[in-house]
Amino acid sequence: MSKHYLSYPSISKILKATESEEAKANLQRWAESVGMEKAEQIRQSAMERGRVIDANVSEYHVTGDCPNAIIKTYLSPFKIEQIEQDCWSDTHKYFGRFDQLLSKNERIILNDFKGSGKTKQKQWLGDNPVQLSAYFFALLEQGQKVDYAQLSYLVDGKTEVQYFVFAPYELKKYYEEFIERREQYESILRSQITA
Repeated sequence: MSKHYLSYPSISKILKATESEEAKANLQRWAESVGMEKAEQIRQSAMERGRVIDANVSEYHVTGDCPNAIIKTYLSPFKIEQIEQDCWSDTHKYFGRFDQLLSKNERIILNDFKGSGKTKQKQWLGDNPVQLSAYFFALLEQGQKVDYAQLSYLVDGKTEVQYFVFAPYELKKYYEEFIERREQYESILRSQITA
């Protein structure tokens, strides 16, 4: 199968390029408040946390076991149907790589693991639900059944995964934002070409 979709911009690239000025300013203020060196250490630590999560989930998928007891306990009621797979939209011309499709009680759940230094509130999840919605609707476009989606956070110092479930109607609202930002991304590209 040809990977024609690799010519499309990634979901992450679209979201980064269209991040609001307010979000950029908040990130800059945070980096200045903790110090640039400390901010970079925190970013690197977050990336490493993500790699550790991915490695544990992959090991659990293959063996049914992993070193991280929290991940193992969380995943034990589910069957992992797919892991770390590309998805794309030919309609809106973007692609991404989702974490897992899980199944439980004949329902298919799109799951995206995240690491966090502190517990979250649903209204403060940043672009994570927008990213999740882009995966969700790309999978539907490709004919994949998905009943709902969830963001699953491994929070430092906590013994259970904190998760947020998103029904299709909620994801649709986030997807509308994503499509607007996809169009904004094209505008940014056009302005760079004409500049």
